[in-house]
Amino acid sequence: MKKNLLFAGLLMSLLLLVGCQSEADKEERMLLRKQHRFEAKERQARVDERLSSQAQLAEQNRLQHKYLRFSTVELKMMYSKYSEKSSSSDRVVEIERELRRRWKAGDADAQLPQFEDSSVPAASK
Repeated sequence: MKKNLLFAGLLMSLLLLVGCQSEADKEERMLLRKQHRFEAKERQARVDERLSSQAQLAEQNRLQHKYLRFSTVELKMMYSKYSEKSSSSDRVVEIERELRRRWKAGDADAQLPQFEDSSVPAASK
């Protein structure tokens, strides 16, 4: 009888120990899954940021090449002409972006009045 009680006690201890390890394993797996999800979100955020940056550069290059043949004076004339027409708002925005790019690159003639709110171009500092 003592042997049976001792055996039952050992069996209970063993089951309790296995149960504790199982809980610890579950918690560890849960923490690992959380960490993997967090790392995946970080990777996706970096990819999204890189794609956004590449899209901005592509748009900037597209506008630069589109308006490359025009001088700054011609662009400013086009800007004022299209600003008066309400149907040409997309073109006005494109011209304004190209003028702002040129102004930030150091072309003081490309400055429009609304650029005064922006930072001063690096070339004129």
